[in-house]
Amino acid sequence: MSSERLKAAFRRLVHLSGGQQAVTQIPGMRITSHQSIGRYGRPQEREHAPIDVIAALEAEVGEPVVTREIADMAGFLLVQKDCAKGGRVTVGDLSKVIKQASGVSTGLADALSDGYVSREEAAELRPCVRALMEVLAGLDASLKETG
Repeated sequence: MSSERLKAAFRRLVHLSGGQQAVTQIPGMRITSHQSIGRYGRPQEREHAPIDVIAALEAEVGEPVVTREIADMAGFLLVQKDCAKGGRVTVGDLSKVIKQASGVSTGLADALSDGYVSREEAAELRPCVRALMEVLAGLDASLKETG
């Protein structure tokens, strides 16, 4: 169920933030009760964390834990832009794309050598695929600023 996924993602975010008590001490956090923070993560509770609280926590930890889960639930993939440089596309960008794409291609070819990709092989490939997507997202951002 989607509510359970969101609650679990919020609990992970709170954990990454240092726990319920630590969350209430973050400068600018408007929720000052650790009981409220705990309630937002409990599956049996109907109430969810307010979006500004989620945004503040994600900014604090530097990881869009809940936002990524929401994107996944909507059928989207959220990737970080790899160091967009104000619209300057360089040979280094081309090198990054080739390097990452080569790694994915080689890994996938190796995995498919027996005709299928195993669960273990997929787990090894996914970080490489995500890294390629991040490089491409950064290139896209740079190209957008160029045009």
